[in-house]
This record gives sequence, structure tokens and C-alpha cells, in this order.
Amino acid sequence: MNDMHTRLARRVLGATCLAALLAAGSAAYANRAAGDACAAALPPGAQSIYAAAVDQVVAGGDPRTVVTDVVKPMVMSGQMDRNTARANAEAAAPCLKQAKS
Repeated sequence: MNDMHTRLARRVLGATCLAALLAAGSAAYANRAAGDACAAALPPGAQSIYAAAVDQVVAGGDPRTVVTDVVKPMVMSGQMDRNTARANAEAAAPCLKQAKS
């Protein structure tokens, strides 16, 4: 009888864990979709920053650090000047926060 209770408890625990994982995955996808929709309205430079940073931010990276790591090479290579990069990063930030939340 005790063995039957143990098996039942394991099944319930397994089903609960599976449900939690599925719910977390769908919530992350929904947030990412909202972030992507937000980014669609951004100017091209901000869209490129968003696109380059979003995967790392959604995976748990610090948004400020990730954006800095993405933008720095763009400025150093001449793709953007510092002022344009700052403005584009600030424009992309709300969309990145939305994708992460």
C-alpha cells in the first residue's frame, strides 16, 4: 500500500513540475512576443540593438550590460556615432524590458 502512495505522489509531483515548466515557457514566449511587437515600431538603429540584445536579455542577462556589449562594437566600427547609439539604446530599452518581464 505504501508503495502505491509513493508512485502516486511521484506522478502528481511530475505532473505539477511539467505544468509549471509549460506555463513558464509560454509566459516567456508571450513576453518575448510583446517585446518584438514593441521593437517593430522602433527606428532602424534601435531595432538592430534590440535584435542583437534580446536573446541575451531574455536568457537573464543584465539589460544594461548586454546593451553596452552590443552597442560598443557598433560605435567602434563606425556603424553609429556615440550620440545616435545612446538614443537608439534608450529607445530599445523599454522593448527589452518588456521582452524580459
